[in-house]
Amino acid sequence: MSDALPAYTQLLDDLAGERAVTAAVLAGLADDAWDRPSPAEGWLLRDCVVHLAETDERAATIAEGEEAPFGRRDPNAGVLTPGMLRGRDLQPAAVYLWWQQAGDRMLAALRRLRDLGNTVILVEHDREVLEAADQLFDFGPGA
Repeated sequence: MSDALPAYTQLLDDLAGERAVTAAVLAGLADDAWDRPSPAEGWLLRDCVVHLAETDERAATIAEGEEAPFGRRDPNAGVLTPGMLRGRDLQPAAVYLWWQQAGDRMLAALRRLRDLGNTVILVEHDREVLEAADQLFDFGPGA
């Protein structure tokens, strides 16, 4: 087992733990709470959850070895992605289920990569995650 695998396993466990806390919060929300504005300008709480689902779906698709399509945004939609527009038509339970399934798929795909001994490259900005990394590569201006 590579020295990196315990750190990667801990990262996956942390991600699963964060998802469990988020799930508990979301499960306790009344339906009308999903349409409250979020701190992200122009986004409702449901938009934030859909954004997480979309991101998890893309991560899972890439981890499964597929190419993740990036759709074009409708310029009239402002800050909303196509998924967010779709999510606004869904009942909160459907948005919650979408988020749950996308996250489960992503975690399963990342665990498969770990179990196969693959190297995982993560683009991250969180200091705690960076400090836990086995190796860091800094790219971009000022690197």
